[in-house]
Amino acid sequence: MNRQSKEEAKKHAAARVGLSAEEIAELDARDAAEQVLLQKARALHAALFPEELDHFYDDAWDAALRRRGISSMKDSYIAKTNARRAALGFAAEGHDGRTQQTDTLSWVTQKLRSGKGAELDAILRERDAEDSACESAAPRSDRAAEF
Repeated sequence: MNRQSKEEAKKHAAARVGLSAEEIAELDARDAAEQVLLQKARALHAALFPEELDHFYDDAWDAALRRRGISSMKDSYIAKTNARRAALGFAAEGHDGRTQQTDTLSWVTQKLRSGKGAELDAILRERDAEDSACESAAPRSDRAAEF
């Protein structure tokens, strides 16, 4: 058990001191529901804003470029993600390929809490349809260059 787990266990125990068995069960159910919501929010966030996680997949060369302020992403990809971010009301990526705004996860979480998960799913379906249309319209040689 690492330090963070120990601290979380202490908070968990402290929150339940003096509560009845029913209250503890209710609190546990709320905590479990919150964990499910946060897990779904992280998954939707990764699908809606993949550009914020691209740096996790950098190899040594790409990481070195990012440290020097150079984005390793294609200009067409950056333009597409910036347009998608703007459509949702978020700032574009910086010149180094990093996003300057970090509240997108909280935005997704808030949408889920307010019952607008279907809206987020619709955005993803629309993007999938756009991507499928672009792939089928592109000549074969261009599609190979994307990878």
